[in-house]
Amino acid sequence: MEIVKSVEAFKKVDDVFKFGYLKVIIRQNGRLYIAKCPHREPNLSELYDIEPLATEDRGPKVEPTWTVLNVSHNYYVKTPDIWAYSSPNLEQRILREVEACESLKSHPHPNIAVYKGCRSTNGRVSGIYFLPYTLTFEEKVNPRHLCKSDFLS
Repeated sequence: MEIVKSVEAFKKVDDVFKFGYLKVIIRQNGRLYIAKCPHREPNLSELYDIEPLATEDRGPKVEPTWTVLNVSHNYYVKTPDIWAYSSPNLEQRILREVEACESLKSHPHPNIAVYKGCRSTNGRVSGIYFLPYTLTFEEKVNPRHLCKSDFLS
């Protein structure tokens, strides 16, 4: 059993935030689980509220009007972060994003990433393809790589 990721959860007690528990994602025998630990230092023997973490087929069903690509080319593929799979409304969040991207595809904006389509796995959305940016934000605002004092002057 190994810990894949962990994050501290806090609770408010008398208007002060105090440590509540450590939320962890663990892998055992190739399967992912989400659990809680009462201490900041994870101890695998003290885990509780252990539940399987479903990561397969969690996207919304692909609509016939959506653009579906099955070749990645040199596109950036946006997929959910592993913590997103613990959310019960993941499918709804992906659905809203794909619908917004499909709308933007017919009304592109120069300051928004160019949507190319979605990736389908077992008839469900498993990723969203975008054209990669040619420059990072830092390269765009500071093309000469100036230091802070030079940049401010």
